[in-house]
Amino acid sequence: MALPEGAEVIGRNDTCENAVLVYGNRAYSVQPHPEFDDAFVQGLMDTRAKGVVPQDLLDGAAARMGGARNSDGLADRIEAFFKQPRGQAKGAA
Repeated sequence: MALPEGAEVIGRNDTCENAVLVYGNRAYSVQPHPEFDDAFVQGLMDTRAKGVVPQDLLDGAAARMGGARNSDGLADRIEAFFKQPRGQAKGAA
């Protein structure tokens, strides 16, 4: 997938090359769902994914079950981003 104009990739993985994007100091975009635990992901795989999500992606997700997640690290990065000082927006009074 093409990188959106003005975006910088700051996080990616094998299945999502544009997983986490920033747009200067104005916007922070996260494609994956680090808040989803293994049980939730398994439920999605069992009830909604078959026939929609390619089997190789399902197999990869199943293989990562029980592995380390860095939800706290991502939350810390998001918090730090939004606590950065911002310049005044153009046209703001």
